[in-house]
Amino acid sequence: MPQPWLVGVKRRSVEKDYRFFDPPNLIWKKINKKQWEYKRYDYTKRDLALMCILYLTTARVSEVTRATLKGGYKGSLTKNQFVTRPNFLMLRNIPITKRNVEKIEDYPYRIEVPLPTKGQLNKFTNPIVTYLETLDQEEELFKFNTKRAFQIVNFVTGEFPHYLREMGIKLWLRIFDRDLVKLQGFSGHRYIRNLTRYLQESWETAIPKIININLETI
Repeated sequence: MPQPWLVGVKRRSVEKDYRFFDPPNLIWKKINKKQWEYKRYDYTKRDLALMCILYLTTARVSEVTRATLKGGYKGSLTKNQFVTRPNFLMLRNIPITKRNVEKIEDYPYRIEVPLPTKGQLNKFTNPIVTYLETLDQEEELFKFNTKRAFQIVNFVTGEFPHYLREMGIKLWLRIFDRDLVKLQGFSGHRYIRNLTRYLQESWETAIPKIININLETI
C-alpha cells in the first residue's frame, strides 16, 4: 500500500518536451512558491536543496535520491560527495543512471559538477550549503525514493522534476555559449545528437533582431 502522500501521484510527467526557456529568476520563484506543511519534522530546507540540486546539476531524480534500478539498489547522494573550492561547491560522482548495466557499480559517473557560491546563481547553491550543515559527513541527503521526490517537486512548483532538468540544461547551454561539446561533457549525455534539440530556438529569441532590423538590407 502506498504512503498517504503518494496516493494519486503519478510517477513521472512522461518527460514532457518543454519548448521554452524559463530564466533562473522564474525558476527561483517556482521552487519557493510554497512549502509542504510538515507536522512532525520540518523538511523544507531539504526540499529546497533537492530542487536546487536538480536544477543546477541537471541530474535525474534517480541519480540524486534513493532508487531501485536495473543494476540494483543505489542510495542517495551523501554529504561527503560535496567539496568546497574557491567560488564553487563541487558535487562529485553523480551516477548516470540512464544506462544498461548489470551491476550498480557499473554505472558511469559525472566526475564533478560546479555549483557556484559567487555570482547571481549562488542563490541556488546557498540552500544546498545550508542543508548540508545539518548533516553528518557521510549522511544521505535524501532518504526517500524517486516517487517522493516527484511528489515534492510537483506540489511546490506545479511541475515535475524533468522540468528542472530541462531548464537546467537550457541554462548551461547558454552558459557554454551554445557549445554542445561542452554541454555534453557537463551533462553526461552519451550522444551529442541527444542535445541538438536544445539548439532549436523559439521566436522569442529573435526579438532583438525583429526590433533592430533594417528593412533596407533585406
